[in-house]
Amino acid sequence: MRELRARYELLDRLRAEGEGLFAGVKQVVRASHQGRLQGVLGPIVNLIETPDRYEQAIEAALGGRLQDVVVRSWEDAEAAIALLKKTRGGRATFLPLDNLRPQRRNKTPREKGVLGWAADLVSYDEEIGPAVELLLGQILVVEDLSVARRISRGGGHRPRIVTLEGDYVHPGGSVSGGSRNQRQKGGMLAREREYRQLPGQIDRAQTRVKRLDEEIESLNQAIAAIEEERTQLVKAASELGAEEKSLTATLAQIQSALDRARQA
Repeated sequence: MRELRARYELLDRLRAEGEGLFAGVKQVVRASHQGRLQGVLGPIVNLIETPDRYEQAIEAALGGRLQDVVVRSWEDAEAAIALLKKTRGGRATFLPLDNLRPQRRNKTPREKGVLGWAADLVSYDEEIGPAVELLLGQILVVEDLSVARRISRGGGHRPRIVTLEGDYVHPGGSVSGGSRNQRQKGGMLAREREYRQLPGQIDRAQTRVKRLDEEIESLNQAIAAIEEERTQLVKAASELGAEEKSLTATLAQIQSALDRARQA
């Protein structure tokens, strides 16, 4: 439980400090927490929940857009950009919800191995729906490159395609992929998932600790009862030992008297 709490506190601090974020995004997040900016909902990476199975695919699908900052209005985006210019805090891409116009989706290809549109494979609050649709609504998630190849070579509109391992097929036909650095195995989405799951894990650990504490208390009471019984038994044994000595002495006296009577 202590390890889980320590991990959660670490991730919470890194999240608050904007660890891993671009300089401009980090500046906007801090300014929002300090109340200097209004209407900032946060980077998209902090606003979506992705099942473990789809993490690599969604992270590849978003790429650098994982750090796009969702804001409620165009004015909020303008204020944030003005702050970045004033403080020379870097650059950031903003998604003003009142100005987004996501494209309509094409038909989902009826091909074995197609898992669905990326926007349908993540969870998010309804408010940021336009931002998620804009970023992920036109990206198809498939099992592997062989499925991606069959779809990309088909006629008609070519969607952007990403595989479960994070390989990316562009509409023009180019493909990106390869191995991931072992140190980068858990990306930003994985860290967010861990951050969201830790409170539940801590609660379960606390429940188990409480149950074990109750079990320990019960066992301590049983031990105390056994110790009390042992003390009584030792006392009884001591009394029986004294009684045995007395009876032995009495028996010796009787035996002596019997011997004398026989002799007489």
